[in-house]
Amino acid sequence: VGAQRRGLKTALITNGLLLHAKKGLLEAAVNCQWVRISIDAASPEVFGQVRPGLGGPRGEQLFVALKNLAALRRLREKRGADCTIGAGFVVQKENWHEMLEAARLYRDAGADNVRFSGLFTTEREAYFAGWREEAEALERTTSELVHEPPAFSVFARFHEKVDDLMARPVDPDCYYQQLTTYVGGDGNLYRCCVQAYNLRGLIGSVRTAGGLKALWDSIAKQDDFDRFDARSCSFCQFTDRNKALLAAVSAEVLPPAPAGIIHPDFV
Repeated sequence: VGAQRRGLKTALITNGLLLHAKKGLLEAAVNCQWVRISIDAASPEVFGQVRPGLGGPRGEQLFVALKNLAALRRLREKRGADCTIGAGFVVQKENWHEMLEAARLYRDAGADNVRFSGLFTTEREAYFAGWREEAEALERTTSELVHEPPAFSVFARFHEKVDDLMARPVDPDCYYQQLTTYVGGDGNLYRCCVQAYNLRGLIGSVRTAGGLKALWDSIAKQDDFDRFDARSCSFCQFTDRNKALLAAVSAEVLPPAPAGIIHPDFV
């Protein structure tokens, strides 16, 4: 809300379970450029498996997430707001078979799109052995929903995200860490979500530095960024973003946004 008051463009990724719980949360969400509600399931049973701490005893919290998605859509229509509403689905062993059903469910609840991605674990690409091809085939089938009314977009990035697990960064510079950071629940600042909660990603403590701004502006943080070599990362899910940022930094004139990109100012 504070960022919106300062005229900054905002976006929100949330599980959606508390959007109804406090006055003003739905209003703040609909004032964002885009919102993505992470749901990851189409049935209460699977929702309880992929969100064991949030789904409730029988996964009934799925219906809360869907209800709040629908409420956000109604508020957008009432206000005439320019907010893109999406749903997130992280593909994993327990839920991949629900991809098509989930996309239809989210669409019918009021989402403009669904984004598929893959689960990042310490097993890396080995986690997907034995079912990856079936999941990719179902993702392709689900992508055909774009041809069904009402208008709906499917961002099929599962296969791409799995490929990310198999490739190391090739450029030493990480521009992504300069524009997108990660504040952990432990009060520490990390260079990205992939490197969160480990020493390679640790930038410093927000608490001991005297606040986020003080840490971000510190010489120690800048020295850390100057020394960091992205090629030391075993994998990176932001390679495409870093390529785009590198092209923008290297160009004498800022290149135009690619056709079809509706939120080019977000990385």
